[in-house]
Amino acid sequence: MSFRSGEKLIIANDEDNPKDWYLGKTNDGNGFNLKNDKGGVRFINKYLALKILDSAKVEANSTFLVAKEPINSDGLLFYKIIISSPVNRNANGLKLNSKGKK
Repeated sequence: MSFRSGEKLIIANDEDNPKDWYLGKTNDGNGFNLKNDKGGVRFINKYLALKILDSAKVEANSTFLVAKEPINSDGLLFYKIIISSPVNRNANGLKLNSKGKK
């Protein structure tokens, strides 16, 4: 999933499976502005970030993988956020999996 200038991020939560979160792109004004840096693409929304972290049972900043293949919902493509394997960083900068192992 790549983003071009002017595109914005939309986030969706599956009502039937509340632990399933999805990312999509939009060109309208309703999406989130993105920050693109060497660490990847980021969005800033504390409420949604906390909801996603809560679904993943993670208490700190984390990075999540995203599914390669999108699903189509009402003509929009959404990519599932894979919350089962968050990548966290400890105080020494080491990447840890969700069970705290290197």
